[in-house]
Amino acid sequence: MRLFLTGLTLLTLSASLFAEPSSLNKARAKYCQEKLSSKHSIQQILTDPRNQLHFYNQGGVLNGGVCWWHSRFIRAAAYLAIFDPAQAKPNLEEAKKIIHTIRQRKDIVVIPGYRNLYEFSIDWGNEILDKLEDWQKSDGLMKFSWFKGLTRDEEVSAEKLSEKMDDLFERISRGEVVYQMLQMPGIVAHAWLAIGMEKTYNGYVIHAIDSNAPGEVVRFPYYKGTTKIDYVLIPGLTFVPYDGNVKEERKLRKKLYKECDQTLED
Repeated sequence: MRLFLTGLTLLTLSASLFAEPSSLNKARAKYCQEKLSSKHSIQQILTDPRNQLHFYNQGGVLNGGVCWWHSRFIRAAAYLAIFDPAQAKPNLEEAKKIIHTIRQRKDIVVIPGYRNLYEFSIDWGNEILDKLEDWQKSDGLMKFSWFKGLTRDEEVSAEKLSEKMDDLFERISRGEVVYQMLQMPGIVAHAWLAIGMEKTYNGYVIHAIDSNAPGEVVRFPYYKGTTKIDYVLIPGLTFVPYDGNVKEERKLRKKLYKECDQTLED
């Protein structure tokens, strides 16, 4: 009887030891399959509200929001996060490490116990917001990114804006998730992720992930001959878009390719 119980215990331990790697392998395989299915995969992934943060733009210095870092965090998670819902959820310390890894944008990160970023951000929204605010302060104090992002022209020539839109269309056509800062009147600068674009008879329609409208893909029309674009979420407000953090996405894409090459070799 004792021998039988010992054998049963060993079988149970063996099952528990092998359950996690099997689960993680499946999660990694799904990650690679979804993100490499086409050149537009990351764009398509971000159209799903489950792959966005659940909370809107808020907090920040003088309660002015953290839209720049909100957008960059979402893009980084789309490239770097592997979700493994079969594993146990992280504790506070583990969740903070996950959030920090996404913010650093240097490594692939496994998020256990969750199916997507939306679910993870529901449980750990305060911790994510704390990290975005810390990121904002770090960029502002050390890199002067605020100043650079608040001193662009809020209106440009029709020719210049047309060039910007043509360039944006080319980048989106290549599958890029384009981070842009939106210069608005005065010293107001917002940010978004442009993930899609369609031609119209007199311009384009930009499809964007905007932290002021979490869970949505907002459509912003551009008309040829105009010198600025209407910010449709706030009537009367206009802006001119400026590309930012272009190299950042290239690095994220390289990490994705490297991870999936390694996974396919296992």
